[in-house]
Amino acid sequence: MTYGDVEAFLAILRNGSITAAAEALFITQPALSRKLKSLEQELGVRLFEREQGRHYLTLTAKGQEFAPLAEKWMSLHRETEYYKSGDAQATLKIGAVDSIHTYLLPPVLQAQLRLHPEVRLSLTLVHDWTAYSEISERKCDLAFVDAIYYAAHVRSTPMFRDRMLVVSRTPFSANCLSPSSLNCANEVCVSWTPEFLEWHDYWYGISNPPKVSVDKMSLMEYFLTEKDAWALMPSTAARALVRRGEYFCCELDAPPPDRTCYLLQDSVNTTPPAESFLETFRQVLRSNPDLESLI
Repeated sequence: MTYGDVEAFLAILRNGSITAAAEALFITQPALSRKLKSLEQELGVRLFEREQGRHYLTLTAKGQEFAPLAEKWMSLHRETEYYKSGDAQATLKIGAVDSIHTYLLPPVLQAQLRLHPEVRLSLTLVHDWTAYSEISERKCDLAFVDAIYYAAHVRSTPMFRDRMLVVSRTPFSANCLSPSSLNCANEVCVSWTPEFLEWHDYWYGISNPPKVSVDKMSLMEYFLTEKDAWALMPSTAARALVRRGEYFCCELDAPPPDRTCYLLQDSVNTTPPAESFLETFRQVLRSNPDLESLI
């Protein structure tokens, strides 16, 4: 019985179907079906009822008996893997999407290293959709993202809201502008969230495409050096750029929806280094007037 086989069983149990479970685990449906078949063959029982024409699977009597054992098995497996390496307890592995990785986490990491110099930190750049598997597979202890998906054994918690501001190297004519006053021909666009894209389509439509669309903060900064270029971004990123003395930021009278950031962690176990890091993060959030703490 392998970790992947038991994970497949629990994913089907939580999602109700092979299709949804495969999407949650980022694997193909045939691969998931093979894992389930392997587990059933090893146990010598059928775990799910498979009825013709039914989309959702239901547990058999044996499947109901096995479900709590599977949860315990997974928990013990993750704990064993965590403590297998002698230095695992002293290394905290953190994943974060680009904007949080670049603009928000550095001061938190500095504070954490001052308070807990005995703990080593490993920071990894992740995408929203890969962060969940990083936590599920214990490649990261904590992750910070701005979109919700689902993965087995991962708990997501809203951590803070970040309002959106306009940033440019050209001074603005007022402290607050209308979205309609911004020229899309000069926009450097990042597709922050689905809600942001809806707002963007409402104000600018598909007939007014941005000057350039990017998916990395380094590219956003590169194109912002051009004359009259501007970009919408979370306040944490905006304030970080303004502090360099080369950028200006401005509010909108009809701004995009706030960006909500989520904490991802193991649904069962949180290590002491992770707990201490989260406490440091909470202190940083409370001291930042631009952020609305949700924890």
